[in-house]
Amino acid sequence: MEKIVDIGGTEVRLKASAMTPVIYRNAFGRDIFKAQGSIFTLASKKLKDLANVDSVGVMEIVWAMAKTADRSLPGFEDWLETLEAFPILDVFNETVDLLMQNMTMRSNIKNSGAAGS
Repeated sequence: MEKIVDIGGTEVRLKASAMTPVIYRNAFGRDIFKAQGSIFTLASKKLKDLANVDSVGVMEIVWAMAKTADRSLPGFEDWLETLEAFPILDVFNETVDLLMQNMTMRSNIKNSGAAGS
């Protein structure tokens, strides 16, 4: 699942796949699902309450999806420096479906495997 999004005037290709959590863990030393709590907070609050959102966590997830799409991307901080801006809400709106599809697809695969046992 891939998508091209505009991040601060720069077109960025994002890809969510089974490799995305591995890239995230290797880069940041923690599981992506912990960081995805911020994504779920944004989705459940309908973008009204940003006090409990880890904005850097959201940026890290987006970077991991960009890195999944293009392995030649620089590290997280160097990549951020190439962007004019990182409008969290706009980027969230553009990427949440991609993330949710990836998670749903994995859940369906797990569930179908369990059903066949």
